[in-house]
Amino acid sequence: MIEQVVSQVLAEIYSREKQGQPVDGIPVGISNRHIHLSAEHIEQLFGKGYTLTPEKI
Repeated sequence: MIEQVVSQVLAEIYSREKQGQPVDGIPVGISNRHIHLSAEHIEQLFGKGYTLTPEKI
């Protein structure tokens, strides 16, 4: 699933570049303990209406 999301993001970047739109980069947060996801990415990964449940607060 991650590979699919990465492919979609890269396709969007290439599409913008071809249209002459600026591409500032891809914001990425990486950790071996957590991940930063937008609501849009959560929906893409887990389906519409899905909400994450924190393990620790």
